[in-house]
Amino acid sequence: MIRVYRLLVRLLLPGVAARHADDMAETAARLAADARAAGSVALARYWLSEWRALARLAWSERSPRTAGFMPSHLARDVRYSLRLLVRTPGVSGVALLTIALGIGANTAIFSIINGVLLRPLPLADPDRLLVVQHASMSDRTQLGSLSPGNFFDVQRASRLLQPMAGCSGATVTLTGRGDPERLQGIVSSGSVLEVTGVQPAIGRIFTGADQTAGSPRVAVISHRLWQRLFAGSKDALGQALTLGGVPVTVIGVMPAAFAFPDPTVDFWAPELLTPPQRASRTEYYLTILGRLAPGATAGAARAELDTIMAGLRSAFPQANGGVVLEATPLSEALVSDVTQLLWVLMASVGCVLLIACANLANLLLAKAAGRGREIAIRQAIGADRGRVIRQLLVESLVLGLAGGAAGIAIGSVFLDALVAWLPAGIPRIAEASIDLRVLLFTVVVSVATGLVFGITPAVQLARKAPASALREDPRTATGRGPLRAVLVAAELALALVLLAGAGLLIRSFALMQRVDPGFSTDRLLTFQVRMEGPSYAQAPARIAFVNAVVERLKTLPGVIDAAAGSNAPIAGRGTGAWLNILARPWPAGTTPPGVPYRVITPGYFKAMQIPLLRGRLLTESDGLTGTPSVVISESVARRFWGPDAGDPIGAEIYMGAPDNKLFERATIVGIVKDVKLAGLGSPLTDAVYGLNTLMPWWRSFTFAVRTSGDPAALAPAARQIVRTADPRLAITALQAMTDIVNTSLAPARASMRLLTLFAAVAVLMAAVGVFGVMSYTVNLRAREMGIRMALGARPSEVRRMVVVDGMRHALIGVALGVGGAVWVTRAMASLLYEVKPGDPATLAAAAGLLIVTAAIACYLPARRATRVDPLIVLRTE
Repeated sequence: MIRVYRLLVRLLLPGVAARHADDMAETAARLAADARAAGSVALARYWLSEWRALARLAWSERSPRTAGFMPSHLARDVRYSLRLLVRTPGVSGVALLTIALGIGANTAIFSIINGVLLRPLPLADPDRLLVVQHASMSDRTQLGSLSPGNFFDVQRASRLLQPMAGCSGATVTLTGRGDPERLQGIVSSGSVLEVTGVQPAIGRIFTGADQTAGSPRVAVISHRLWQRLFAGSKDALGQALTLGGVPVTVIGVMPAAFAFPDPTVDFWAPELLTPPQRASRTEYYLTILGRLAPGATAGAARAELDTIMAGLRSAFPQANGGVVLEATPLSEALVSDVTQLLWVLMASVGCVLLIACANLANLLLAKAAGRGREIAIRQAIGADRGRVIRQLLVESLVLGLAGGAAGIAIGSVFLDALVAWLPAGIPRIAEASIDLRVLLFTVVVSVATGLVFGITPAVQLARKAPASALREDPRTATGRGPLRAVLVAAELALALVLLAGAGLLIRSFALMQRVDPGFSTDRLLTFQVRMEGPSYAQAPARIAFVNAVVERLKTLPGVIDAAAGSNAPIAGRGTGAWLNILARPWPAGTTPPGVPYRVITPGYFKAMQIPLLRGRLLTESDGLTGTPSVVISESVARRFWGPDAGDPIGAEIYMGAPDNKLFERATIVGIVKDVKLAGLGSPLTDAVYGLNTLMPWWRSFTFAVRTSGDPAALAPAARQIVRTADPRLAITALQAMTDIVNTSLAPARASMRLLTLFAAVAVLMAAVGVFGVMSYTVNLRAREMGIRMALGARPSEVRRMVVVDGMRHALIGVALGVGGAVWVTRAMASLLYEVKPGDPATLAAAAGLLIVTAAIACYLPARRATRVDPLIVLRTE
């Protein structure tokens, strides 16, 4: 504080400082010590009053020199700075390009953060919207959906979250308007549109009256669908759309900017539940959106939810055991999966900019060597030290702002590239743009950049005595001492942190790619079909359609096998239900564990090439007589039938709640290899497989066709088979399994590539920094080198001396970087797979790479040092 005080006195009161600066600083230090003894509050009050008094004194004592802050003087300094930039185009160009690239990268990443994380949701009072989900009572994690029974109880009991709606996603087929197509929708119990507080562009939103039994089916459509189907005509209101084979009347159109919860949603409709469905507590599919009532706070709402959930646990212990309700702001819930990734990227480009600042500071230090006499002359004719520092800072600020202006243009280009490069599933990424907040951020970063790389050369240059500066050789006037080495060590430390982070992501990605998915992904075509409409109201019709399509697919030329399942592997968890073992019922009052299940056709395991580990596979005859059969994954066998729990083969199970069973009972006849259900990086492999004759209500199937050739070549024939079977059904997600795998790897791939790019830039900048400092040092010591070699020193000894001198500072930077990487990479834990933050092998590899890079950067100037001719040096002396 005293140093800052002394600096401010010299800046603001140069006339007074020349005579009384030391006395003022000594007095301030004594008074500060007294205030510190009285406590932190007294110390804070003292410094507050001291800064205020100093400002008043500066204003009252302002002189022509201190009036340099006046606009006219500032304009003169700016003009002088611009002339200097033009006078040295080479140095200025390198500096401007460095700043522009660094600020451009920061601008692009911040634009995405602004659009995804910071910009308010386009809803009414978005800060008052909360998402309510089930969470584990132990640590309030593993968030999940609510059952309808719990939702309606919470809705009735809550006084602080009103209105409230429970919603879930729905994918239905639109027919009667050209080719069938799948639409994404949101169906809700309660009006989710009312909760968002957004009024429709035309028409009305649905209300509670539209959710009573027997009410006509209605829907509100998106602005995008309105334009596409009705060309923006108001006549769309009242027209019927056939969704899932059911006519639904359009009652409203939402505004163009409304995209809840994401832009892919085409319609919002009320969910019509039967009384048994409304009372169900074993089907978990509702995500609750609630608005804080006037005067209510999020904390009070959470306390109220805890009270309500305690009552539900007591009333329905089996359905709610170990569960609490967790309320999260909607703005956080929508982007929770990408928040950490974006902040890691922001920190990475920030590190790159800091390294660039360190390089620029070194560059300006070298440039300052030629300005020592100029500054000394300015001081000799009356310019005080504060005036000199101010002029030099204005120069660096002009450079920083000019680089920032160019950085905005570069950032716009970077932004487009980043949006195209990042995974498409990032919420609200379409809203990323360069708006006023981003411009303000860029201006602040530009000013901060100018100060960061300009303050050190300015202070060092201004502190030199004029007489000494006039006598010194310009080649050795500034830049000596440890300051430049400290900057280089800081660059290497930051570069190592980035390099270690990139190394961890690269290792994670490599391990993820080597994960065995549990089945063969080669030459496998998949597509989805959902059977909707009255034609498929009965189970035999659904089973017949699926089996017929599978058999026709098998007849295509080049097809090895075909089958169908309720969900494709890798694509997602799918649906789950309680797993109950008849011989070992769960204790009363406990909630049985949920397990994903797959509804499949016979031959599914053969078509997917999922190995059988024990027992046998399912056949068409299973379930036709006697007890039906199911197959489980090895992780289910290991989880529920450990070493002391008997043999799962032959055990009888049922899935679901006692009053809501998927099937009455089934015998486990086989155990198959684990299959990755929700991506290669997901640990989820639990699965119970049952035939579509055992669970015949399933309407949506993913067909898998194994071929001997290119799977994409089968797409037209597969589409034609489905159209022939039923032209009213739409085919979606027609793609090769390898594309599904690549899509699941897209987030990890994007984060790895971006961080690797930033790390490569950081290492390159650090190498340039080391090379520049060592080259400058060699130039300064050319005379010394010449004398050493004239006295008999061998070139190898001179090279070793230069390299050792440079590597001493480099090793300090690497050591600091290793410590920083151990601490910083903890923030990346959720982005890693099978690799721990601070992994020793990764840190060692990053440190080794950086040491080799620094050694090369030191060796090149060292080799040049041995080319100094001793005779020329001695002749010069």
